[in-house]
Amino acid sequence: MTGMIIPTVTTADMPVPWWARGGIGRAKRHLQQPECILAAWVTYIPAWVIPQPEAWCGVSFDVDGVTVVDVVAPPSDLWAAGAIPAGRHRYDVVPGSERGMVEPVTLNLQPGTVVLVKVQPVNYRWLRWMSPWPPSVSYRILPHGFAHNGRWGERWSRRLGWSSEPDVAGL
Repeated sequence: MTGMIIPTVTTADMPVPWWARGGIGRAKRHLQQPECILAAWVTYIPAWVIPQPEAWCGVSFDVDGVTVVDVVAPPSDLWAAGAIPAGRHRYDVVPGSERGMVEPVTLNLQPGTVVLVKVQPVNYRWLRWMSPWPPSVSYRILPHGFAHNGRWGERWSRRLGWSSEPDVAGL
C-alpha cells in the first residue's frame, strides 16, 4: 500500500448493530463498569481464497498507545469489543505491527458512548470482484449508547452501570 488510510468519523443516533452486540456479548466478562465501549469489525478475505498480507494478519485498536481490542486474522469476518475511557483520547488502528498505516484520530467521548469501528483490510487487484472496496477505516460514534436497543439495551446499561436502576436479572 502506498498511502496512509484516513479514517472517516461520523456521529449517529441509532441502535447498536447486531455485530457489535455479538462482540459486546463475547467480551462481557472483561467489561466491568467501563466508561465507554469500542466495538470493532474487521472484514477479511477468506483465508481459503488467499492468505492475508503479513501487515494485516492481526489488527489492534489502541487508545493513547494502549491496546484495548486485539483481533487476530480469522478465516473470515470478525467482531470484538473492549472497554475504553471517556474524555479526549487518541484512537489508532494498527494492522499487524505496522504503525502509521492508518492515521490516528482524536475523539472526545462522554461516558456511556459506544464507538463502532469498521476495518476493511487491503485487497488484491485480481480479487476486486469479491472485495471491491479499497482499504478503509470508519468510526461511528453512538453518543446515546444502548438507548435505542430496547430491552437488550436496558439490560446492558444496567449491567455496565450506565443506568441508575439495579440489574435484577444478574446479567
